Amino acid sequence: MNFAVEALNIGFQERTIGGKHVRSEIDETIKQIAILRNPYDSIASGAERWINTSNHKDFDTKKVELLDIKDTPAVLLTINSHSKDYIDFFKDIELLDNIKIFSFEFVTQNHNEFIKEVAKFFNINPIVDEVLIEDIFHEIDLKNNRNRRPREKAEARKIIDDLINKSYPQDSWEAWKIYSDLKAKLDKEGI
Repeated sequence: MNFAVEALNIGFQERTIGGKHVRSEIDETIKQIAILRNPYDSIASGAERWINTSNHKDFDTKKVELLDIKDTPAVLLTINSHSKDYIDFFKDIELLDNIKIFSFEFVTQNHNEFIKEVAKFFNINPIVDEVLIEDIFHEIDLKNNRNRRPREKAEARKIIDDLINKSYPQDSWEAWKIYSDLKAKLDKEGI
């Protein structure tokens, strides 16, 4: 989400509102975009924020009790919570006319096309013809979100990835089914 927001901020030269991660918190009656990411990566990324070594800036100033990666039951509860949120967020989202869905890969690998598609959806024009990936990363860094951009996986993330893989086999996980169905539709559209 940080990548998409900063790409749009630069492309439209105005502040884009950040996103929500829980479906009940979004207003489904207004035009919005959603970014579909592989649930294994999405849930791991979300869970990793709650680990005490994550350096997640939103928790720096708040009195939030962060988890030790060695507290496996607590980490699993966080993973399960993020799994439920993922399913609730994406289940039947394609039925909402006001929501345009983009794949994570399209957003991150074709960011200038992503900006153009968002412009079409909202019927507005980008101000900048081409946005450089370095500028997107620079803006992410300026907002102290370096831990939300591509980087080497921390030890905690590797542990979380392993726990998710063991807990959620693809053939029986509802999040994977939702993702696979939506991703196939987006692949057909090229987004």
